[in-house]
Amino acid sequence: ETRNLDEGRGHISMSVEPNSEPDLGSMSMDSSFDYDTDYFGNENTMNDKEDEALSWRLDPQDSHSDWAVIIKCPNGSEKEYHVHKNILAVGPSKSDYFSSLFRNSSHLRESETNTSTIMLEESAAEVFPDLLDFMYNKSHSLVFSRKNAVALRYLSQYF
Repeated sequence: ETRNLDEGRGHISMSVEPNSEPDLGSMSMDSSFDYDTDYFGNENTMNDKEDEALSWRLDPQDSHSDWAVIIKCPNGSEKEYHVHKNILAVGPSKSDYFSSLFRNSSHLRESETNTSTIMLEESAAEVFPDLLDFMYNKSHSLVFSRKNAVALRYLSQYF
């Protein structure tokens, strides 16, 4: 007996003897299946953006960013980073600072705007993107130099 596993669509079939366990080795794929359409027959519209790894560097709308970090410097410059709370607060490269902030954010003014404003010296502000890269990508290695070592150490203690 051949049973259809896809409710009338005929994509996957296998032979099954009555009152016996199915033989998974007898499964076969219907070669007429069109992988350019979804289950409902709509054209697949996946694009390259969907294949990208989640990053703070992506467009905030495309990556569904749910928090912003504004870094301000004493010289008046500022830069906004659109980040993801789950990346900053969970996992092996998490930030204790952000983890605590998000856990207690309902009591803070920051939760109204989903934005943190942090004042950093220029040297620390320059390497803040390196820290974000490290938190987002566990295989990313921080490269220390004479120019950034003190700032990276400061950020590692702050966050």
